Amino acid sequence: MILPQELKNFEDVEVLILCGGKGTRLSSVISDVPKPMAPINERPFLELLIESIRSQGLTQIKLLVGFKNESIENYFGDGSKF
Repeated sequence: MILPQELKNFEDVEVLILCGGKGTRLSSVISDVPKPMAPINERPFLELLIESIRSQGLTQIKLLVGFKNESIENYFGDGSKF
């Protein structure tokens, strides 16, 4: 197993983010968007998560979308601006 501190190059590392779930416990607050798109300071939580991952030097990020996937796809598109 390769530990993160042993990696010299993050170019080949893929990050998978599971963006599923209906967010039933959050439905009273975010009923119109999927859980990963819950706003935090007017930005989706998922955007903040991606920003944090990128700040660590990781650039290959794949979103595994499910519930209300079109909301996530419409916001992030092909991901090139992120």
